Amino acid sequence: MHCFVLISQIQRHQTLDKLPLQANVYPMPTMAFIQDSKTRVTLASKQPLGFSSLKLGWLEVFLDRRLMQDDNRGLGQGIKDNIITPSMFSLIVEQSRDPLANTAEQRLPTAYPSILSHLSSQQILHPMSVLIPRVPSPQFAALFSGIAALPCDIHLVNLRLLYQSISSTTPPQSALILHRKGYDCHYLPTAVTCSLTEGKVSLRDMFSLRIESARDMSLSLLHDRGVIDLTNVVSLAPMELYAYQLNW
Repeated sequence: MHCFVLISQIQRHQTLDKLPLQANVYPMPTMAFIQDSKTRVTLASKQPLGFSSLKLGWLEVFLDRRLMQDDNRGLGQGIKDNIITPSMFSLIVEQSRDPLANTAEQRLPTAYPSILSHLSSQQILHPMSVLIPRVPSPQFAALFSGIAALPCDIHLVNLRLLYQSISSTTPPQSALILHRKGYDCHYLPTAVTCSLTEGKVSLRDMFSLRIESARDMSLSLLHDRGVIDLTNVVSLAPMELYAYQLNW
């Protein structure tokens, strides 16, 4: 059984008995999993922690770190003032659809989470905040339906208004940042309502409000890559971020 830890993507690690305990502990920013040819057990975490798999089938998470002396990492003293900190996790057990292919891919140095693991991690990392007005407005609810359902592997990173002076007569503009997640197709979910579109998204059909035009931008929104034809769909590559300027 192998241990994987998510950094920029999933990196494979193997526990070595000849090394001390601290040499078999790896950072877990958002999730980690262990797997064999048939089963994968994924642990999604809301907070970055240390992770290890010291024995077959074990998932060990280091919730706290306490040192009596300085570790020469810049703090200049020991860590003895620990306080109680809440932790949140999600545990997912999945069966592979193709054990033979999964066995061959275990020799690769990297891997991807499953779609269900992505959704579970996103749920605890980005919980939805629901704002309820004191006086409900049925007229507003009838006119505005928000954003359409995105595919399972597309994450809306940010949607914000761009700065405009009060005296400006140009239509309002927004910045839209999307991230397409890479996923392991050997663990496709059967009980989720979202769909998979191979990274294809229609900006025109994404919102209930009408988009007049859209431009492909750099992530800093400083470099303009050109106008996007809203009659076509945009294709997002796995593990990539995309920024767009929307004119309403």
